[in-house]
Amino acid sequence: MILRAARKWLRRRKAKEPRRLPAKEHGIRPEDIGKNALTAVQKLARHGYTAYIVGGAVRDLLLGIAPKDFDLATDATPAQVRRLFRNSRTIGRRFRLIHLYFGGGQIIEVATFRDEADESAREESGRILRDNRFGDAEADARRRDFTANALFYDPDSGEVLDYIGGVEDIRRRRLRIIGDGEERIREDPVRMLRALRLAAKTRLAIAPADARLFAARAELLADISPARLLDEFIKIARSGCCAVILRNWHKHRIAECIFPQIAPPSAFCERACAEADKRAGRGKAVSVSFVAAAIYWDDIGEKWRDEMEKGARPVRAMENALGKLDFLNNRVLSRRVAARMTDLYFLLARMKISPPGGRARCERISGNSLFSRALAFAELEDDLRPLAEWWQAYAEKPEREKTQTLSAAGRKRRRRPAKTTGEPRQ
Repeated sequence: MILRAARKWLRRRKAKEPRRLPAKEHGIRPEDIGKNALTAVQKLARHGYTAYIVGGAVRDLLLGIAPKDFDLATDATPAQVRRLFRNSRTIGRRFRLIHLYFGGGQIIEVATFRDEADESAREESGRILRDNRFGDAEADARRRDFTANALFYDPDSGEVLDYIGGVEDIRRRRLRIIGDGEERIREDPVRMLRALRLAAKTRLAIAPADARLFAARAELLADISPARLLDEFIKIARSGCCAVILRNWHKHRIAECIFPQIAPPSAFCERACAEADKRAGRGKAVSVSFVAAAIYWDDIGEKWRDEMEKGARPVRAMENALGKLDFLNNRVLSRRVAARMTDLYFLLARMKISPPGGRARCERISGNSLFSRALAFAELEDDLRPLAEWWQAYAEKPEREKTQTLSAAGRKRRRRPAKTTGEPRQ
C-alpha cells in the first residue's frame, strides 16, 4: 500500500505533457470518426469541457481497422454529461458511465477521466471493487489496461495524445499491459481474457513478460462473477477470431479455469469456430450457444455414440450422455445458453432417428427454429454429414415430393435384414 502511494506521488510530480502526433504522422482523418461521436465531442467543447475520442477506436484507426464504436473521455462529471444530453442514461456500478443514444441503435459511451482507485476500493488480493475517482487525462491514460488502448484523439486539433508510449507499441505490433503486470492482473483478472481477445483481433503480440503471467495467475478467474465471464465469452464467440482465442486459452491454461471439463480444441471444434468466424466476418449474427455446443461436442458426441452402441435409441442415448456431463458447472454459461445447447443436441438426436417417421414429425423437425443451426452443426461432423444432406434435401423438396421421399425411406428400411450391425430399429 505504501509503495503504491509512493508511485502515485512520484507520477504526479513527474506529470508531463503528452506526446502530440499531428494528423500527417498518424493518418486519422475527421471523416474516419463517426458523425455522432464528433457531435458529442463538439457539444462538450462548446460548454467548456475537454473531450476526446479514446481507447479502442483510436487503436483500430491507427491499425487501419474500421472501429465498431466510438467511446469518449471527458473532464465533465457524469452528472454534467447527463445535463447536457437528453438522450443519455447512467449505467454501471463499478464504473459509472454515460450512454448517449442516437438513431439507428448507435450508442456512444462517455466516461469521466479517472484516477487510480484508492485502497478502500480494493480487496486484500488487490482486486478493484469500485473505480469512480475522477482525475485528469494523464491519470486516466495510466489507469487503462493496455498502452494501445490509452490513446486520445482530439478532433479539434486533429492530434493523437500519447502519455505512455502507446503509439510506439502499436508501431511495434505489441500489446503491453500498463504498469506492473502482476499488480494489474490482480486488480482485474479479466484483463487476461481481454488481452487474448484483443491480440487475436488486432494481431498484436502480447508482451512476453505479460504473457508469462497468464498461466501462473489463471486461477484468479475463479473469483470473477459468472456474469462477467459470460460477457467476455460472448465477445469472444462473436469476435471473428474465436478459433485462435480458444486455442490460446488452452495454451495459457485459462481454459482449465473457464471450461475445466474440456480438452484442447478438436478438429471439429476448430471447424465450428472457423464457421462462426466466417459468419462474423460477413456481418452475420453468431450464436453463442452454437460455439459452446461445439466446444462440448467431443465429450457429448462420444458419450452419445457409446450409448447408441449399447442399444439406446438416439433421443434416450442423448439424454443419458447429457446426464454424464453437466456443462453448467463451468461457471460461464448462463442457463439460457445451456438450454439452447441442450435443445440443439436433442434436435440432432431426433434427426438421427431412422426411418425419420411420418410427414407431420418431419415437418416439426424441419420447422424447428434451430433446424438450420443443427444442419450447420451436422455438416461439420463426418459421422453426421450424411444426416445433414438427407434433411437438407428434404427441406428443399416441393411439398408433393416430401411424402414420396418419406415413403421411399420407409420401404428401404423395411427391406433391411432383421439383424443388422447398424443403428437399432426405432
